[in-house]
Amino acid sequence: MKASFYESDITPPLGCYMPGEHYPIFAHDVYDKIYSKALVIEQDGQYAVIIAVDMVEFPDTLFDCVTARIQEYTGISPDRVSITSTHAHCGAPVEDSPYLALYSDKSYVSVFNRLVADSAILAFKRLDTATVSFGSAITEKIANSRCWIYDDGKIKSGRPNLEHAVRPISEIDTELTALFFERDGKKIGAVINFPCHQDTVYGDPALPGEAIGEYAGHSGDMASIISSKLKEEYGSDFVSLFLIGPSGDVACGEPYPTENSRGGSGHVFLGGMLADYVKKASKSTVEISGKLSVLSEDIVCAKRKLSREELYDYIKKYLGDSPENMKLFNLNLLMSYYFCDREDEKTLKIKVVSIGDFALYVYPGEIFSVYGLNTKRNSPFKYNMVAEQSNGLGGYIPTMEAFSENSELYEIAPSYCSFAAPETGDILYEHIMKLAKSIKQ
Repeated sequence: MKASFYESDITPPLGCYMPGEHYPIFAHDVYDKIYSKALVIEQDGQYAVIIAVDMVEFPDTLFDCVTARIQEYTGISPDRVSITSTHAHCGAPVEDSPYLALYSDKSYVSVFNRLVADSAILAFKRLDTATVSFGSAITEKIANSRCWIYDDGKIKSGRPNLEHAVRPISEIDTELTALFFERDGKKIGAVINFPCHQDTVYGDPALPGEAIGEYAGHSGDMASIISSKLKEEYGSDFVSLFLIGPSGDVACGEPYPTENSRGGSGHVFLGGMLADYVKKASKSTVEISGKLSVLSEDIVCAKRKLSREELYDYIKKYLGDSPENMKLFNLNLLMSYYFCDREDEKTLKIKVVSIGDFALYVYPGEIFSVYGLNTKRNSPFKYNMVAEQSNGLGGYIPTMEAFSENSELYEIAPSYCSFAAPETGDILYEHIMKLAKSIKQ
C-alpha cells in the first residue's frame, strides 16, 4: 500500500466575512493559519482521497469544482474522493449567509477551489510505501451534550439549568480515534476523528479593538492546535487531518482563556488536550492491512416545506408576547428559507472507505451523535471512524425524537441550515450500513 499527505495554506486576506455565527463577523487578524489537508491512498491501482478543510461547511458547488480538478490532474474519479469541513467557524470564507445579506469573497473562492484540489494532487504526486495503524482513547471534559429534555417535557438547545434538566436527548461519543501512517519507522501523518463542535475561538476583550463575539481572526480552531502540537512531537512535516465526528447535538467545554493565546480563547486549551489524547492513542495501536475499498451513494432526501399556516405558526412563536421579544435571528432564518428556497429535494452523499478491518464512515451535514455511536456499534468492521460535514451542504440532521411537538431546538428551526425531513438521519444510517455490509461480503 502507498500513501502520502500534503497540506496547502488557504489563509485568505484580512477583511473577509467569516460565516458560522448568528451575526456579521469579519477577519481582522490571523490567530492560526488555515489549511486544506489531503491524504491519498493507493493499492493495486485503486485510490482513496480524504481531504479535511478548515471551514464551517463545504457547499455542493465547491465539491464539484474541487473533485473535477482532482480528476483532471490525477485521473481519480469524484466517487473516490471525500471532502470534510472541520466546522471551524473562523475558517475559509466561502459560504454565504443570505439571511444576513452577507456573501463570500468570490475572488478568494476561485483560488480556494484550486488550492483544496491541489492539496490532493500534490499528495498524489508523492505517493510512496507506508504502513497503517489504528489507535483510540476515551476523552474527558471536552465534549458535552447541548440538546436536553427538561422536566416540563420540552427539548431545548444550549447549556441546561441542571435543576430542571432530565437528560440529554441522546448519548454522545467521547472516543477519539486516529489512523497513523508510517514510512521507514517514522510517522508521516494521521487522520484524527472526534465528535465536537469547533466554535471555541473568540475575540479577546483584553486586546484593543476586540470584544467577544464582535471581531475575530482566522483559525482552524482546536484542529490548528492539534496540528501544531503533533508537529512538535513527530516533526514539522507531520500532517494531521481532523475529521469531525457526528456532533449536531454536541458542544465543547467552557472556553478556557490562556495567557499566551492571541485569541484569548479555549481552542488553545482544548486543542492541547485533544493532542495529548492523540499521543495517548499512538501508544497502543494495532496494524491495519488488507484490501482498500471505497463505496459511495447519492441519496435523494425530501426537504421540509412549510405550508402558509405553518409559516404563520412559526412567526407567532418567534414574535412571542410582544415585538420586543421577537427572535430576529430565527425569524430571519425562517423567512429567507420559506421565500428563497425552491427545491423540494436534496441529494446527500454518503461514503465508506475501508482498509482490511478498518472503516471510515462519511456522513453529510451536522448529524446527531447517536447515529455515529450506532454506526460504530453495528459496524461489520472491527475498527471504525465516523465523520460528518462532508461532501456538500447537509445542514442539521437530528433524530426523529428531536422533532417532537415539545421540541424547541434551534437545530430543527426551518432554515437554510436545517432543512432535512425528520426521517433523513434514519435513511442515511440505513444506507451507509448497507454499503459497509456490501464491502464486507
